[in-house]
Amino acid sequence: MRVVRGNWLAGVVAVALAGGLSGVGAAGAATSAETAPSAASEQAAQGWLVDSPEVGLGTAVPVDVSTAGTTTIAVGYARPDGVKQWQPLALHREQGAWVNRAVPVPEGTSMARLHAVLTLSRTDAWAAGYAVVDGAMRPWIVHWDGTAWTTADTSQAADGALYGISGDSGGVWAVGESDAGASVLRLVNGTWQQVTLPPDLQVNWFTGVSARGANDLWVVGPENMSAHWNGHGWTKVPVPAVGGQAVWLENVRTSALQGTWAVGYRVGEEGRTPTALRWDGQAWRQSELPLVKGQFDDIAFTADGPVAVGAADGAATPTGERGYAVRLPSAGRPAQEVSVPGAAKNLHGAAVGPAGLGLWLVGAEQREDMAVQPFGSWTLLPPAT
Repeated sequence: MRVVRGNWLAGVVAVALAGGLSGVGAAGAATSAETAPSAASEQAAQGWLVDSPEVGLGTAVPVDVSTAGTTTIAVGYARPDGVKQWQPLALHREQGAWVNRAVPVPEGTSMARLHAVLTLSRTDAWAAGYAVVDGAMRPWIVHWDGTAWTTADTSQAADGALYGISGDSGGVWAVGESDAGASVLRLVNGTWQQVTLPPDLQVNWFTGVSARGANDLWVVGPENMSAHWNGHGWTKVPVPAVGGQAVWLENVRTSALQGTWAVGYRVGEEGRTPTALRWDGQAWRQSELPLVKGQFDDIAFTADGPVAVGAADGAATPTGERGYAVRLPSAGRPAQEVSVPGAAKNLHGAAVGPAGLGLWLVGAEQREDMAVQPFGSWTLLPPAT
């Protein structure tokens, strides 16, 4: 195991986390919780700073995280004990601590969740999910202006839910599902508008989107689905099959230096197998990975190469799952599993750390009382097993 040790790590952690994660939760005034010293000390020798927020709710799960400069935001969903309806969870890192703030929901909302977040700057972030409003499931998008979250205008979108959001100064896009199948929304003059898709892209849903400028957009989804928008039209792009197994892609990300990658899983008779694809400019290429059962949910680009995260089978855990991460093949180096803190039950989201330093992981941990609570951790260099 490669380990980052000593006062040097502690100093970098302190500097990098000073800008912090700023998050907006379900209801009420903002609350914050400093990292428990015992948890941080326990993982420091492994190169990780465990920093799981305490949100004061029975079940809470952050499912995505995004960083721009020193601003990091994680989103998800939560519900108090005894309550069936989900409510939105949004967490910002501020002055070395997680902060949980209220996210106002539309009038008539009985349940709402956030599934994806895009942080563009300290005063510009978007999060997407759904809200059940007057009995109808509506695509729901909120915007952060540096002070508060507000609901964006999605009145022109079809009923449904959103699972991914991506973009930059060239445009912002969101993807998910609607009653008619897969759904793509685009921000145009302050309003989210429905994008018309060609017949060959009419799958049930899209799970991930990667947008760089107005003319380079990738969307991915279930059953070997991937497609690209070049500013003029859509092209369905074949996904390579392995042994006849269908590939279900959960997310796609693009880095100017490390290219475009899509991650998810293959479905076979013995369950799910993590899958990672790299776009070589002409086609998707399968990456050779460690042989485990499980799936990838997200990918982040670190100074040491792309890292995919998710969950793998783990008989020692109460649910039979453990947090799982792999440094993907790059620069002639094979894929290698990354050692992650043992508290993680699932790793749902990953993002580069503050000011481009290190790697943030978010997901869920299952505690001794079986409660599912947020998991968060940061490392400067992902330690290999």
